[in-house]
This record gives sequence, structure tokens and C-alpha cells, in this order.
Amino acid sequence: MFIWQIESGYVDPSYKNHEASGGLGERDTFVGFEDWDSFGQIRLGRVLTPMYEIVDWPGANPGMGDVWDWGGLIGGAKFQDRSSNTVRWDSPEWGGLSMDLGYGRTKAAAVGSDQGWWQGGAAHYKVGPFLVSGAYELNRNTKETLSYEKPGTTDRKISNSRIWDNNTYLASLQGWFDNGISFFTQYRWQDALVTSGIDVGRKEKQNALSSAIMYDIADWQFKLGYAKNEELHVNGKMLDGTDDDVISFQAMYYVDPTAVLYFRARDVRMGDNKVPVRGGQDVAYRRWKSDSFNEVSVGVEYVF
Repeated sequence: MFIWQIESGYVDPSYKNHEASGGLGERDTFVGFEDWDSFGQIRLGRVLTPMYEIVDWPGANPGMGDVWDWGGLIGGAKFQDRSSNTVRWDSPEWGGLSMDLGYGRTKAAAVGSDQGWWQGGAAHYKVGPFLVSGAYELNRNTKETLSYEKPGTTDRKISNSRIWDNNTYLASLQGWFDNGISFFTQYRWQDALVTSGIDVGRKEKQNALSSAIMYDIADWQFKLGYAKNEELHVNGKMLDGTDDDVISFQAMYYVDPTAVLYFRARDVRMGDNKVPVRGGQDVAYRRWKSDSFNEVSVGVEYVF
């Protein structure tokens, strides 16, 4: 069967990026073929990578994406999220086992900023009340441009660039029980290598974890989650104070099967974002990282 979809982004004018991210095709937009009784599903276009599908759900909920998703300090690109110019295959389920494979160009390559590309896959196995998943994604040729002050001066900055290769591995376990309790726990191993430009041979590592426990009773769900980015390592040396974490609580009420009301409270703590320009040197620059914050929010979600 031939399938296709065009999906827009968030178009509310109160969202500061609504013009850039609210257009048709900004989210899952693809053509493809589907037959779950034989080959499964093949899509070509803009879709989630197999790795990111697990990172996004369940790993980033409730409200843990600042740390678990787009957070962290490792160089290059640890994974793509929703990627254009992608071909993805999702298998049917074979006795509890299924898999996903994908290949595509990176976001930066799509706009001509570098020559990046990615490929990856995931496997899932259902056994009793548990779902065990594993995923891998490699990103190649990701360009980083950095600016920093010349040692001993404050009147001008030096700009340089380098190219990164990244490998990211993920292990995930989920469970659902008849008493209303469910959980997930995930762990990511991430490494990066500079292949050209400034500081060739530089190696970075930063691992991360995310876990949550849920309790469903009647029309309510209560959820407590925790996520953490561990300290960044550069050429084997740990940079103290570069870790981040978030603890989040959410209470959700199902108005009907397609609408929910929710209350969420979370504490997000972000560590230092300063890293050395070259491994082992004192000259440093700052990579982007959001600020620490506390937040209480209420909201409504509706599926149509």
C-alpha cells in the first residue's frame, strides 16, 4: 500500500520560532510503502531516526528533554532527531522481535553548512511485560565552528573549525504491570573524534541516563522521572562540573481517550559549558547549553 504524510510544526504565534518551525513539512513528511504482513514499512522523506524515536519516547518524558534530548556537551552530533533526505525501513514483528534501519543527511548538510551524514538502527524484543531495546547511530563529518580569545589579549577573537565523527549506543528497558505500575530506564554511551581541523585526534566521551516510574489509577497517571548527563571527558580527562540533571513530576488526567490535562513540576540543573580549545590546554571556549531553571506548568493536550 502506498502511504504519504505532510505534517506541520507548532504554529502558535506565542512560540518564538513559529515562523521557522511552523511550516508544512516541518515534522514527519514522507512517501512510502507499507505492508505489515510482509516487508513492514519503507519511508522516504523527513522522519525520526531509529535512535531518536527511543530517546524522544519514552526517555524524554516527563519534561526531561533539556537534559536527556538536546542537552549535553559532547562535540559533534550525538544523534539526529527528525531528519530530512532520509530513507527508513521498519520491520514487521517476528515473534516479539522487530527492527528499524535508517540512512540520511544531517540537518546541517541539508542547508549546506557541512557534508554530514548519518546511519543507524534499533532492535526491540517483547517478552512478557517487558520491552528490551537497543539502538546505534553514527554521525559523520559534523562541522563545529568555535571562537575564543587569543591568550594574553582581549581585543580580538580567533575563529577555527573542526570536523567530528560520533558514535552513540543506547540500551532501554520498559515494563508494564497489571497493578498499574510501569517504568522505563535508558542509558547512552557517546563518543566523538575530531578527524580534521583544529586538534585532530581529540577524543570526547559523555554518557547519559534517563529513568521514570509511572502509576495509573482510574483516569489518572502519576509519573516521576530523573535524567542525567555525566561529566564530559576530553582525551581521557574528566571535566569536573560539566554534568547536568533534571528531576520531574507529572500528574495527568484523561478527560477522554484523546484529551488530557496535566500538572508538571521540574528542577533542571545545568553544569559548566566551558571546554578546552585543545585537549590539555588552558585556553577554553563555551559550547551552547541552556540555563538551570525551576518550572511549574499546567497544560492540555488533544489528539485528533
